[in-house]
Amino acid sequence: MASKALALTLGDEVALTTRPSIVRAVAIAHPDMGFDFVTAHQQLVMSWLEGDSQNQFAPRIATGSNDPKMIAKLNAYAAAHIPATARGDTVKATSAIGFNADVRAKRLPEVDRWLASKRGE
Repeated sequence: MASKALALTLGDEVALTTRPSIVRAVAIAHPDMGFDFVTAHQQLVMSWLEGDSQNQFAPRIATGSNDPKMIAKLNAYAAAHIPATARGDTVKATSAIGFNADVRAKRLPEVDRWLASKRGE
């Protein structure tokens, strides 16, 4: 369903002003998919956005990721497409992604163990 929603943004069925919202909505549940879509269609996606939003869009799409590899992908994207003076959202996103990855790697197993210990009670 998410990939179908993203595909809709490439045609004329969806209003130009609605397309970024669809990508953002997909990225809430699938940040890696949303980011990969933005990078694959970078010029087109940027044409949907106002000037200032162009530097913020991809980092904000990636923010929900919990994959540490996304940090390198986002930094590479920023180096190629975002001026060094406009990378504040990139810094925030990489920090959030690192935190999300840490929670996934360290805290979720602790929660799983705690839940498993409560099953017998």
